[in-house]
Amino acid sequence: MTETYAPSIWRVEQQEMLKKMIQHQLNRGVGKETYIREIFPSLSTIHDLTILGMFSWTSNAAKWRMILEPHAYNYGGGWCTPSDVARDYLSIKYPDRRLRCTTLQYKACCVNPPSSPLYAKPQADFEGVYIDIKGAYWQIIKAFGWDVDYCPSRYIGVNSSMADFPFPENKLARNCMVSIGLPGSITIWTGRRLVVQKKKNKFINLILWKAVQDVLHGIALDAVSAGALYVYTDGFIVSSEKASAVMGAIEAWGMETHIKYQGLTTIRGCGDYTIPGHISKRKPTQRTEEFSNLYEPDRKFLRGRVAKMATAAIVF
Repeated sequence: MTETYAPSIWRVEQQEMLKKMIQHQLNRGVGKETYIREIFPSLSTIHDLTILGMFSWTSNAAKWRMILEPHAYNYGGGWCTPSDVARDYLSIKYPDRRLRCTTLQYKACCVNPPSSPLYAKPQADFEGVYIDIKGAYWQIIKAFGWDVDYCPSRYIGVNSSMADFPFPENKLARNCMVSIGLPGSITIWTGRRLVVQKKKNKFINLILWKAVQDVLHGIALDAVSAGALYVYTDGFIVSSEKASAVMGAIEAWGMETHIKYQGLTTIRGCGDYTIPGHISKRKPTQRTEEFSNLYEPDRKFLRGRVAKMATAAIVF
């Protein structure tokens, strides 16, 4: 379990936001018992109507909640999950937030939300390097702001700063602020069976999702052009002799990179590789075909603008 409290080095705006988030969390948890578990119990032992989440299970009717131990945080207002951190922050920062965009923005960003970049060129037994963008989602959302005003190839503008977010070190909470903007569903255990329902989402933000994915796809295309053999969202595998070129291509977008693994490498497909220090979770296959879902997001328009915005946001 993780208990997180405000260190003295926090900025004034972070401390003020934290106070509001603590009160918000206290209000939300009134009358509800919270249990921290290493694993969730068998559903056959639960007879209450229960919402099943990735990090927690909640029964509003029975007024209890279970949170998985690795993802339980307490920063002064009671136990919560990374998703709670993101929702609490956004609820306070944008209390009356509604999706507003032009017709052009809607057609460009909301009709067909893109998936994250994937690319794999199978190759066996080569000296490889795994390069990672450090906190990719956070670097991008920090540059843009959560309520970014974006229309592909036309404009990109910052409306608000993320400098008041109190937990920039919490990777899952940071990532939740991006993924929370997607439409989705909830899984409910009725006490007898599972039911999947569409979920109302007051934080829907497909403009942000499109902006983030356009940047990631632009970086991925530049990385592949520089020699990358594998891309999975913000991770890249490249031969050792091409590592500097690929890192340079990524850093041209204002992104900070680092090397996570290196050594004798085999790439079989997306999410399917081996490299010293890491073996992908997917069951190994024997693939030979190249795979790519990359699209061109207008790199000429984005690259310089993103690099400038990322540099301006690096102070927090």
